[in-house]
Amino acid sequence: MSSKRRYDTQIMLTPFDDLFSTQEEREDSGLEKVKMLPLSELHPFPNHPFSVRDDEDMQKLVDSIKENGVMVPAIVRPRAEGGYEMISGHRRMHASARANLKEMPVLMLDRIARFFPQNATSEQIADQILHMLELHCRNRNRGGSER
Repeated sequence: MSSKRRYDTQIMLTPFDDLFSTQEEREDSGLEKVKMLPLSELHPFPNHPFSVRDDEDMQKLVDSIKENGVMVPAIVRPRAEGGYEMISGHRRMHASARANLKEMPVLMLDRIARFFPQNATSEQIADQILHMLELHCRNRNRGGSER
């Protein structure tokens, strides 16, 4: 009875960088980052479907931002011509400018933006992101055997 050993199995080694980083750093490196960007680098996307009005609600937002800062980051993507295109957060950007802030927190969607053609509108990207979130939430609410 002859037994042959098989040596065609792949051995997975830990990448060099992972040996000298913490678990938190490795997990964090795969996430989108919130950064502070100058308002001058933020541009509304063309044909933005929602209007930004200077009304009583806007004044309340301006007052809140003066007191607390911007609590929820805007969502942006890089523009081919430089700067960043707003996907979400147009009112916060306007209120930040009225509150005389020079910068505001933004969530950079550069990793997600790679999956969309450069000519995709911000509205299309926002719709797709909301669709992905909806599917994710729907899947999380299913039982283990339904996933």
